[in-house]
Parts: sequence; C-alpha cells; structure tokens
Amino acid sequence: MEFERRDVWVGAVLMGALAAFAAVLLVVNRERLSSETYRVEIQLPNIAGLDKGTEVIHKGYKVGAVERVSVAYEPDFTFHLLLAIKREIRLRKGTQAIVKSKGLGGSAYLVLESPADGSPEGLVKDGDTLPAMMDTDLLARANDVMNDVQRFVKDLDKGGAKDDIQQTLRQAKAAMVHLDMTLVQMNALLAEDRKALKSTLEQAQGATTQINELLRVQNKAIQGSLENVHEATRHLPAILANVEEFTADVKRRPWRLLRIGKEEKEPDKKKK
Repeated sequence: MEFERRDVWVGAVLMGALAAFAAVLLVVNRERLSSETYRVEIQLPNIAGLDKGTEVIHKGYKVGAVERVSVAYEPDFTFHLLLAIKREIRLRKGTQAIVKSKGLGGSAYLVLESPADGSPEGLVKDGDTLPAMMDTDLLARANDVMNDVQRFVKDLDKGGAKDDIQQTLRQAKAAMVHLDMTLVQMNALLAEDRKALKSTLEQAQGATTQINELLRVQNKAIQGSLENVHEATRHLPAILANVEEFTADVKRRPWRLLRIGKEEKEPDKKKK
C-alpha cells in the first residue's frame, strides 16, 4: 500500500514537471513569435473562403497569414480577421486588404495593396485596422459566368431545346430501367443453366482425355511405321546396286531378255 502511494506521488511530480516545462516552452515560443510579427485586423461582411492560415501576400511576397477568425453580430454581422504580419514588413498608412482567388473555383487569399502616392505619411502599427474589399475582377468574372448560364438557359427555352432535353432524359431513364431488367433476366438464365454448363464442361474435359489417349496410341503406331520405313530404306542402296548391275548386263547382252527362264549357253568360239 505504501509502495503504491509512493508511485502515485512520483507520477504526479513527473506530470507537474512536464506541464511546467511545456508552459515555459509555450511562453518562450509565443514571445519569440510575437517579437517576429505584429497584428492588424480587417473586417468583411463575407468570409469568402478565408480561414485560419490563409496566406497574406504583399507585392508577390508572403508577408503573413490569417491568425484568427471571429464573428461579430453588432452593429452588423461581420467577420473579424486577425492577420499576423512579419515584423520586417513596413506597411504604409492607407494600405488595404483585397480578397482574391486562385481562379474562379480556387482557394482564396489576401493581398495587401499599398496606397497611391500622396497618401498620408506614416506606417501601419500593431493593432491597426485595415480597410478590406472583395476583388472586383473576381466578382465580375463570377457575374459574367452567371450571365452566360442564364443566357444559355433562355436560349434553350426559346429554341424548344429544353423539351427535347427532357424527352431525351426520360428516354435514357427508360433505357436504363430496361437494361436493369435485362441484366436481371440474364442473371436468372445463367443461374438456371449453370448445371448444364458444368456438365458440358465435364464432358468436354472427358473428350479431351480420350483424344489425348488416342493420340498416344496413334503415336506408337506411327512410330512403328516410321521404323519399318527406315528398315526398308536401309536395303534400298543394295537393291539399287543390283538394278544398276542388271541394267549394265542387259546393255552388254540384250539377247538375255529373250531367253529369260532358259539356261544361257555361251557361243562356241571354235566353230566358225
């Protein structure tokens, strides 16, 4: 029991030490970050896709980010954005924040635009509020797109194409329903014919086995025939030699063809 209490006290001390260490790190890092940046505020009636961490650009260079987004209900519903700007960036009085977008459907970001020449002297300080506005080019592009869509819809209504499109969609829907029914019927047929297909495949496999056995037997017969032919051709040179000898003998003594089967007698050289 005493041992468990001691473990609890040791764990509590360690947890307290870790918490104190984390608090010190947080304070030190916050002071360091605070010394590297200063904060300005902007107010917008529409958040326009902005959120914590959104980039803040000045003259093409990232000078900071949105640190916090809050909502105010009085006197009007507005969004308050706190921007953390790098300490080395000096913004002149009259600088305004413009909400822009990376393309029509891209992510939003903030651009700090310097005032024109002749504006009041001085620099933006920590805690100041900058004027903010939406990018007129972005709004104009969005309006153009909406106008084009509306014109397209009106043209469809005028030309009667809207009815054709609806008719086409209905036909496509009916075709999909028919296709679903066809697939269901095909699945049912396949389920019914599965046994027949299995039997056919088994028969085909048996026929293949028989054909292989028949080929094996025929191979033995063919091999024997080839051996007989080889044996016959082995005596062919002797036969050809005998034929050549017989042909030469006939050329020398052609009368032998007339006396086949009779004993040949040599002519008597002594008789004249």
